[in-house]
Amino acid sequence: MESLTLRPASADQVHAAGAGHLESLFRVEWTDVPATAAPATAGLRWAVLGHDAVDLAGTGAQVREYTDLAGLGAALDAGEPAPDAVFVLPPAGTRADDAVDAVHGAVNAALAAVQEWLADERFAGTRLVWVTSGAVAVGRGAGVADLAGSAVRGLLRSAQSENPGQLVMIDLDRDRASVRPASGVGVRGAASAADESARSGRRRCC
Repeated sequence: MESLTLRPASADQVHAAGAGHLESLFRVEWTDVPATAAPATAGLRWAVLGHDAVDLAGTGAQVREYTDLAGLGAALDAGEPAPDAVFVLPPAGTRADDAVDAVHGAVNAALAAVQEWLADERFAGTRLVWVTSGAVAVGRGAGVADLAGSAVRGLLRSAQSENPGQLVMIDLDRDRASVRPASGVGVRGAASAADESARSGRRRCC
């Protein structure tokens, strides 16, 4: 710094400068999406990493479970057709005293999974759908139930910006009925809404 210039300011000027409300921070705003007919999922092939705990099979899509990405890759090498989407589902809840370790573990695991996904050409034509539950506060005063999932979503937003169209995020509430409309739209409409939340049957996008 070559120079510093100071100017006198009266108390009235200082108070006036701080009187207005300044929107100085960026934030995510969620918008209700008009209800539409549930997208047709019959004929779609979906892969689930782990156990289909949210009953994706109930949407009408063909759902198959795999232990991990390596298991899915082995199935593709054996001749199975590539799925239309691969779902990563939220893990079982953790105790409050495990919260810090849960956040660290979830973020590290998500980073490793996404890096493996993007580096494997076999998955180039398949969309990765990362599902969380209670990791998003969609209304004023609403809290976040899943701190680990919320941290993972922050990481995945960066991956989304670098790899548009390949990664979708869906956040569900505790009502598992939300998964049926949200999962179908998340795959069918991912080009226009890469981040979606389902709350008690209401869809919201940002």
